[in-house]
Amino acid sequence: MSDLHEEIFGPVLHLARYDAGDLDRVIDDINASGYGLTFGFHSRIDDRVQKVVSRVNVGNLYINRNQIGAVVGSQPFGGHGLSGTGPKAGGPRYLLRFAAQKLLAAEGPLPPRMNLSELAQAFAAQTPKQSHTPKEFPGPTGESNRYLLQPKSRVLCMGPGAETRAQSARDMGCCAIAAEVTMSDVTKIPDLQAVVYAGPQAQALRQALSARHGAIVPLLMDEKFKQWLECEQSICINTTAAGGNTALLASRSDHHGICLTGRTPNAWPAPPGCADDLSCAKQSVK
Repeated sequence: MSDLHEEIFGPVLHLARYDAGDLDRVIDDINASGYGLTFGFHSRIDDRVQKVVSRVNVGNLYINRNQIGAVVGSQPFGGHGLSGTGPKAGGPRYLLRFAAQKLLAAEGPLPPRMNLSELAQAFAAQTPKQSHTPKEFPGPTGESNRYLLQPKSRVLCMGPGAETRAQSARDMGCCAIAAEVTMSDVTKIPDLQAVVYAGPQAQALRQALSARHGAIVPLLMDEKFKQWLECEQSICINTTAAGGNTALLASRSDHHGICLTGRTPNAWPAPPGCADDLSCAKQSVK
């Protein structure tokens, strides 16, 4: 993964083999890249599929199928981090982004001032909630389309009335802190996912957020900010791909390794150290 420094939209396939025991590390490397548009995974071992789906941070996951041809209303399309901030095109929240917005009123007490160390402790004291119950979207026979909403894990609320907005975010399941932070520190807060703000320093705050490295952090200033505090994820599964080797279907995920060889599962003998799963990941980068 360290060889991939940018997102390339084109017919380029990056292949890398890894040991089955390193799957968690590979997922961590993918998440750490900052990009998260689409991810494809091929396996007939269900618990391995569930493990990957629960950990990878991308907007669209495709299981046992290709990664193109997203359908409006079935597979809303859009990524996370450097690959997009939402809402997903073709999804239930898309049209809301075109509606007229009303700015938050800069009313109420200012929150306490915090430095980076105090912010880190405040965020560590909170635990984000799990994603909401997935919705089933329509699709053809043999295809499952699930739509998930995941509360953002780190939200900073600034300006007058920040504590009220932070509590609203926490009620949704987010980790949210109300604090006044210097613009210099705003550029350094790790893993920040959104800033909710009301006040006269919007331009300076935008400049500070744009100076950050890594994932794009949206600045939310409208009264309906809560609808943008959840990350959308679309999971499309080819349910017809489960046939074949019943012994493999009953296997545990620690029984077989995975390699990125481009080999169809069980098509021919695996290379030494490689098993009968095929895993492909595609990262999109502007």
